[in-house]
Amino acid sequence: MKRIAVFLLPMLVAIASFFPTQPFACEKASLTGEFTLHLPYIRFNQTTLTANLTLTDSGLFEVRDFSPMEIPAECGEAVVSNDLVLHIPSFTYDGSNYWADLQYTDAGFFQIKGYGINTPEAALTLTSPAFENEGSIPAKFTCDDLDISPELTISGVPEGTTSLALIVDDPDAPGGTWTHWTAWNIPPDTTRIPENTVLQGVTEGLTDFGVPGYGGPCPPVGVHRYFFKLHALDIMLDLPASATPDDITAAMEGHVKAEAVLMGRYERQ
Repeated sequence: MKRIAVFLLPMLVAIASFFPTQPFACEKASLTGEFTLHLPYIRFNQTTLTANLTLTDSGLFEVRDFSPMEIPAECGEAVVSNDLVLHIPSFTYDGSNYWADLQYTDAGFFQIKGYGINTPEAALTLTSPAFENEGSIPAKFTCDDLDISPELTISGVPEGTTSLALIVDDPDAPGGTWTHWTAWNIPPDTTRIPENTVLQGVTEGLTDFGVPGYGGPCPPVGVHRYFFKLHALDIMLDLPASATPDDITAAMEGHVKAEAVLMGRYERQ
């Protein structure tokens, strides 16, 4: 029976893929008064779905309907793991916000494995005493001067975070996005990254300058924007120092608990 269960969901997904898909705006998962769990965004393997699950008298959730759906990148989503556990990070019921894990069973139902209330947390925040968000980056941190990394301040790291990852890039570069800095496996209790410093145990990857570590703004012409993007992860990243930003992004998929962005501008004089 377990083998049947393992192959059942992929088969249903394959059948559903024949139906047309339509993009839609973000909406929140919810549990109705009739105990129907509406999940607008579910990721299973490489497929994204929307589904409704109804609680039966036996205490199991039965899949009532589902269909493939395009999910905007900014929308949160539930995920079906390889061991067929449906992890729902957030849904509303009776004015409160919950999480739940549902295990797919041999009988074709989802059994409640665990659930709880999501307690409000401060938002993950990344700032710098060197410049304000959307402000000008001082020349000290660019190729026109010392070319060292600015001090960064971190707050609001979610509970359960295992590591932090940082990617700094310039989307205004003439040849496409230019990566200036990548660093991962930053300790989750980090509240400050000092100027021109790499914390112990942190891995820095190659940038588009061809070397590891920070490479400051150096726009050929005009004002460019530089995005410092911090990710709170529930795993450590097992990546070599040669990892590209695409490698880092792929490794983080499904493990990002929160994100914060600090943007600065620079124009050479």
